[in-house]
Amino acid sequence: MRRSSPRGFGYAIAKPLLFWTALTAALAATAGVAYAQAMSGRASATGADSLSVNGQNFRLFGIDGLAFNQSCFVDGQPFACGVSATRALQTLLEPAAVSCEPKGTSASGAVLASCEGHEGDVALRMVEQGWALADREASDAYAAAEDAARANKAGAWRGTFLRPKDYREEMGAIEARFAQRAGEAARAEAEAAIIGGALDLRGLKRVSIESVDALPAGTQLVAREIRFGAFQPGFIDGAIEPPAVFNWGTVAGVLDATRREGVDTIEGSVGAAIREELAARPSQTVETRNADDFYTALKSGSATWLADGRQPILFVMAPDLPNWVRGWFAGQPPTGAEISRRAEVADPAYLGTIDGVDVYVGPGQKRAAILVPSDLLSAVIYQKDADGQVLALQVDPATNEWVLGYRMALRWRDDTPTWLAFPQMASPTPDAF
Repeated sequence: MRRSSPRGFGYAIAKPLLFWTALTAALAATAGVAYAQAMSGRASATGADSLSVNGQNFRLFGIDGLAFNQSCFVDGQPFACGVSATRALQTLLEPAAVSCEPKGTSASGAVLASCEGHEGDVALRMVEQGWALADREASDAYAAAEDAARANKAGAWRGTFLRPKDYREEMGAIEARFAQRAGEAARAEAEAAIIGGALDLRGLKRVSIESVDALPAGTQLVAREIRFGAFQPGFIDGAIEPPAVFNWGTVAGVLDATRREGVDTIEGSVGAAIREELAARPSQTVETRNADDFYTALKSGSATWLADGRQPILFVMAPDLPNWVRGWFAGQPPTGAEISRRAEVADPAYLGTIDGVDVYVGPGQKRAAILVPSDLLSAVIYQKDADGQVLALQVDPATNEWVLGYRMALRWRDDTPTWLAFPQMASPTPDAF
């Protein structure tokens, strides 16, 4: 709630508004009625105890339906009782219009309602048929019907099953374990790639990974953090699209896809941090007015490195990729220039090679290109924790994100990068670096 000043016009307006807001909330809580209105119309089942009427979602008051992906057992054999329960509710809803009267909201925010269909109380019929249980904490209206369904072995009661509440708790615990394992797998795989030097540095040579003991005097480790999406509660149910039946293979696919996404995010973030420090290094700038100026500066700036047998790289800022750079690799090179392409480079940011200089799109957002030797970065130094790990994994409970912390220092050679600045281009290109 935003607080108003205790004095003046704002307070005079806010005070009665706050009073009526509190009064309305108190009346609604006393009446137990949600703000949703009573509704009638054709309905569709969205679960064993939930339905949609004219686009309004309701959960049936006083019962707890089997989870859609829940399995029951009859004579030791599983069957998809959750799917059967949802189909049973749909059968009750299909022949005629359904009327729902809101009764309040659940702890999760769902609108609770009592609904009447062509066979009367929909919730009562679901309990009688053995596809839902009485929610005795909310109401005892359906307790007798549940007892009768159990005695008659109706629906799921012909076998054994977990009560829906217990099932949700168990699945939540399973999800938590899976998420932790998947997060640790992503951490370990990414760390192995980082330590092995398998980072995509856009033409920069792979460098040695050194321990913290190798830090030269005056070099400081910088603490960095990587965040990426973890698993939201209910991801197992979300992995199964109706009318498919739950199976662990599908869930494993979701886990593996999220793990791979995490690995890519980690490796990409570490590579981006290195490129950001490259762009911030002490440098010199050469202003260019046109294609001829740019090409002349490129030739001049790379000549010494080429003569020394070192590989020059030109990173062109993607938002303003000059048209002449596009033209070089589209059949319009400068007079006398030699254009080639390295077959071993699969990076989509690699445009080609001109006069021995490898040209990539990126990094950064400046209206310029930076010219560097490929061996400018000589070492990446990480600090390991007490367990010998570079990446420390945690989960942020507020955002349900995985958080990976690490400490890194970079060692650069003494070469001075050269920025080739060019005029504003009319057609910016999406940043692919």
